[in-house]
Amino acid sequence: MTAFGAGSNVASDEKRYFSHHFTFGADLVVFAWLCHYAVVTTTQVRIGKDPFFKWGPFTLLALGCTLVMLDVLRHLILDNRVLANPEVLAMYMDNGLLSPVGRTCKLLSTIGIILIGFSMAWLLGLTDKIYAKMQ
Repeated sequence: MTAFGAGSNVASDEKRYFSHHFTFGADLVVFAWLCHYAVVTTTQVRIGKDPFFKWGPFTLLALGCTLVMLDVLRHLILDNRVLANPEVLAMYMDNGLLSPVGRTCKLLSTIGIILIGFSMAWLLGLTDKIYAKMQ
């Protein structure tokens, strides 16, 4: 044992398994709360807007959250040995480079994070507030 009860081997299978499940649960809670907040804000504040401008932020937020969750879900599938051939979803190839699935998950996670940030800025009207300050 090391300080604060942490094990000496940080890269064990058990800790990796735990961290993937914990991350999935935490992401699910945070993203569900964000989507709930977006729906409540949309129905209470964005009244009378064109449907695209009314529901656009929520739609982008839900899409972004889904894209971010795909990589975490991939980890859970691999950790729980759901597939007969886990190499199909491997992040890296034998030569150490990102596999096609790895590159795709990395790209989708990045796009998801950008969509979450953009949709929250749109939902909160930050773009309008910034534009108003520049005038």
